[in-house]
Amino acid sequence: MRPHQIRAARSALRPFEFGGRATVVLPGGSGKTVLGASVVNSIRGRLSVVVAPTLALIDQTLSEYERWTPECVRHTLIVASKSSSGSKRTTNASTIAEFLAKKKT
Repeated sequence: MRPHQIRAARSALRPFEFGGRATVVLPGGSGKTVLGASVVNSIRGRLSVVVAPTLALIDQTLSEYERWTPECVRHTLIVASKSSSGSKRTTNASTIAEFLAKKKT
């Protein structure tokens, strides 16, 4: 990772020490997807929810997460419908609620 990504990852991880959440805002092309994969990898076993504004970005995110942190993808909910990679994505509220309920147990 690049120096600005390392700084952002450290900042994003701080709230998790106290049971909080994090939002990362960086410009386009700055490596947010790789940064996100790093953060998900660092909080292994905890549920992660990734939200992106377009299906193309969701596909990109899923693809990169599978590349960088394949073992952590099962703890990550990436919001949208059916992925070209074969992984499930959905915008269906019931499906999301069911996923979250399973992760609580």
